[in-house]
Amino acid sequence: MYCEKCGTKNDNDAQYCWKCGEKMSSDGSLQAGNDDTIVWDTPSLPNPSNTETGKNKVMWIVSISVTAAIFLVTAVILWFLIRPESGDESEILVNPNKTTVKEAQKQREQDETDRKTEKQEIEVYEKEETPEIFPDNDKAPVKTAEQGPYATEQRSYEESSFQTTKKTTAALCAGSPDLASLREIPVIAANATSTISQAKTNNNAMLLFDKKDDTSWQEGVSGYGINESVSFSFDDHYKVKYIAFKLGNWKNDKYYFGNAKPKTMTLVFGDYTGQVTFTGERKIEWVEVEPSVNADSMRLEINDVYPGTNWEDTCITEVTVYGE
Repeated sequence: MYCEKCGTKNDNDAQYCWKCGEKMSSDGSLQAGNDDTIVWDTPSLPNPSNTETGKNKVMWIVSISVTAAIFLVTAVILWFLIRPESGDESEILVNPNKTTVKEAQKQREQDETDRKTEKQEIEVYEKEETPEIFPDNDKAPVKTAEQGPYATEQRSYEESSFQTTKKTTAALCAGSPDLASLREIPVIAANATSTISQAKTNNNAMLLFDKKDDTSWQEGVSGYGINESVSFSFDDHYKVKYIAFKLGNWKNDKYYFGNAKPKTMTLVFGDYTGQVTFTGERKIEWVEVEPSVNADSMRLEINDVYPGTNWEDTCITEVTVYGE
């Protein structure tokens, strides 16, 4: 007999098709008429449920295979990214740009060397740029006991340390400067560490700014007034550019030559501190500040003097400051 499902020939007494497993009919859907003629019933189509099951199995197999492949590729990539250190230290990657540990170490060493070199160059530059603080120190006059208390009260330049702002200088200039773009800075108050007391004569610090040659400030200590100072305040902040000095007592020749006059003074204003050595001539001596220094006050300290012929009093007649 023949299977109703797949048409396969089976034994007449078979209960199930040997090929597809379909239960056989007792009388058979396909009968044998004779050896040469076969009578067929209407053939049956394959069971669609079995076909669908086969497709599902294939899809599961494909999905599992794709997932396994993705997992394997991901694992290989991760292994290359986080694999442990091995071999030469120079082959270990430390960043996405493939900079090696050895190269990074060399770069750090080079950077440190560059910083040290730059620091040394700056120190050399600053040393070269530092102005001479005591330009005329080797020409300082040698005082004798005949010149009185000055010999015991004098303090050498080496004992005083004066710091100057980098690149800023205050020095004597030749001739009278051009003041067209500047203004005279008003002084509103002044005081001194000492002032001489004389009958019927006023010598206070504000007389430095009265524009009169017959008045002056005179220090009031014994000797030549070394380290005595006068301080004064402006009415506002200004960029100080020039300072004009009339040093000594300009009242007349007797007092000019008879009293002492400053030879070297320390100037302090704004963030600047430095010394200026004057000529000792009876003329207005101009000090130029380069570049200008922003300040609202100034202090002048006596460091050395030109001695007078009759008295030890050190005098200053006028001080005028110009700036922006």
